[in-house]
Amino acid sequence: MEFRVNNGAGWVWDIQMRRNLADWEVEQLLQLISMLNNISISPCEEDCWIWSENGEGCFSVKSCINIFLDQDGSQQKMEIWERHIWAGIAPPRVETFVWQVAHQRVAVKEELLKRGVVGIDDPLCSLCGALMWSVWKCRNEVIFHKVKLDVVRLFFIVRFIIASWFVAKFKDVNIPLDSLVGDLKLADLVGRQGNGISKPICWVPPPDGFLKLNVDGAMVKGWDKGGIGGLIRDNKGVLLQWFSERVGGGPPIFAELLAIKRGLCLLEDLSFVPNRRFILESDSSNALKWIKNLGLCTPMFQVLVKEIVSLMAGKDIIIKHILRAANWEADKLAKDGIG
Repeated sequence: MEFRVNNGAGWVWDIQMRRNLADWEVEQLLQLISMLNNISISPCEEDCWIWSENGEGCFSVKSCINIFLDQDGSQQKMEIWERHIWAGIAPPRVETFVWQVAHQRVAVKEELLKRGVVGIDDPLCSLCGALMWSVWKCRNEVIFHKVKLDVVRLFFIVRFIIASWFVAKFKDVNIPLDSLVGDLKLADLVGRQGNGISKPICWVPPPDGFLKLNVDGAMVKGWDKGGIGGLIRDNKGVLLQWFSERVGGGPPIFAELLAIKRGLCLLEDLSFVPNRRFILESDSSNALKWIKNLGLCTPMFQVLVKEIVSLMAGKDIIIKHILRAANWEADKLAKDGIG
């Protein structure tokens, strides 16, 4: 606060330098002042560190790694691996084996010889007892034991093992094993989250006697301005109330929290709808996590989260996390609010 002064018309930045600045330094100082003019400082709140790369203000190893991956274009490759390989359906040793194959790290005889390993009697690595598994074993049988390739048998074994992995992973899925072996596309009907049942990818009306509030927040790149949006509908999908407003700058999680607060205020205006219960849906898992447990909240947002919890006190409100695809109407209203 020692670099701010009140000149009568309001607070302004007055940064004193210990020496005269070079021309290029003056330009940087002006850019800094321009950035600071968009920041509102409250003497009632403590300073805290903010991690700016994940939109939530909290440092995470994952977001830090993603920064470096984005620099060499590897982020998209990682997303493909997370979606299709590290999905938890195959056993961990199989996933590891696939990674080794893709990066040419499988210790086949040719690779071992390149590394100077001699006297190889058994070229099989320790992972060869499970599958890419069957393909790998079949390949070794053909090369080292001169076994004739049986494509039909190999095809069946691969399908059977994949189906077995899937059934073991999703125990609540009522798809017969033989049906899955016959048509692996049946697995596409099942999501990969939770207990095997995917979250809705479109908006679902609330049960009878409930109203559903969907909210979302959005920030432009640079976090200098944002928007919030939300809408309330009944069990027939009838729109009762909505909002689309512009908000100031900050991390994206700030807009998410403001949207939740504004939506709760909107619920209080529905005095003409008596004896209703409410479902609040947001695609921000961290915002909902903080509302459920204030102790997990980043210090800079605790005041706002407390206000949200206060608005929910005494009301019958269920909060749920949903996918962005099921919250697209609120998302559009938030982006429209930016202007």
